[in-house]
Amino acid sequence: MHPLNERVYQTGCYGRKTGAGWFDYSGEKPVPNPKVVGVVQNYLKENGIGPKTMTSKDMMDRMMARAINEAAFMIQEGICDRPQDMDLAMIYGTGFPPYRGGILRYADAWGVGNVYQHLVTLEKEHGVRFKPCSLLKEMTEQGKTFYKI
Repeated sequence: MHPLNERVYQTGCYGRKTGAGWFDYSGEKPVPNPKVVGVVQNYLKENGIGPKTMTSKDMMDRMMARAINEAAFMIQEGICDRPQDMDLAMIYGTGFPPYRGGILRYADAWGVGNVYQHLVTLEKEHGVRFKPCSLLKEMTEQGKTFYKI
């Protein structure tokens, strides 16, 4: 677990079930939880981390690359047998946009090699949490996709 997540957890703000997590749910609309905001600000200050400018595309690519990596890892580990099953689970279980066809169809559209290279770059910049699973590496080396496109 990331140290920042551990600090947030230590506040006792576990989300909706406690009425507050990253957001405070006590009012009509959820708002950022001041207790958690303070923890985050202290963590950033203690670790000398300043603001970083990112485009919305950079943020989306980063999140999608990690999600694709986790989906591929589940296939690699035999937790899920087929890409179709993973895509259905992501659509019905997490609300992944159906018009995208699922997370692994999205990976094929982006290019498995592009996803892999993006993760390699992110791993160099940010550490092991972005390490690509071996299935993505093998697929990239062999020019394979999750679906035949």
